[in-house]
Amino acid sequence: MSFRVSVKSCCLWTALLVTFALFPLAWAYPTFPGDERALMEVQGLQSGWLDQVALAVSSLSLVPVSITVVLAVSGSLFILRHQADALIVVLSVVPMVAGNALKLIVERPRPDYLLVGSAPHGLSFPSGHSVYAILIGGMLIFLVGQLVNPPLLRRWLQIGIGLVILAIGASRVYLGVHWPSDVLGGYLFGCMALVGLIALRNRLVHRT
Repeated sequence: MSFRVSVKSCCLWTALLVTFALFPLAWAYPTFPGDERALMEVQGLQSGWLDQVALAVSSLSLVPVSITVVLAVSGSLFILRHQADALIVVLSVVPMVAGNALKLIVERPRPDYLLVGSAPHGLSFPSGHSVYAILIGGMLIFLVGQLVNPPLLRRWLQIGIGLVILAIGASRVYLGVHWPSDVLGGYLFGCMALVGLIALRNRLVHRT
């Protein structure tokens, strides 16, 4: 048991250090090695139907959609008397806002490879859509694991949500509005925040 805890702790600290290291690197360099090549390879898959799928998937992490999901999920959990779960869903808005604030500090410009859709406003690192996706999607994966009883249904729901999370990040690269490293930074930042929120949730549950 102690070995498992130490490995888990080591992985967590490593991920945290990598996450923090990415931000000054993104501030210093407009791209990371392999960013441009990876983006162009993804865009090389372009087709009409992929354009529409990418736009649709990307829209799932727009701020109005994310806030609507947060309110709907937290409200449902509160009605079902899962107050701790409802609280952490609401608190997930905090790292979302923090991710956007960090963009102003990093000041990385967006790539000039817009494929389809309207040109985005703002800066590039970390990808806000990826932060939203990993926080909301990760929270839903966790809650499904806690609240859905049939194992097969639980597993398929979690896999489906995981695929949507990955698809949102991929869509941002495909559309040419983010470098792959922007998406990676968003995922890592969101994961660290998610771990903290779930730890808070577990502490609140164990106190009651």
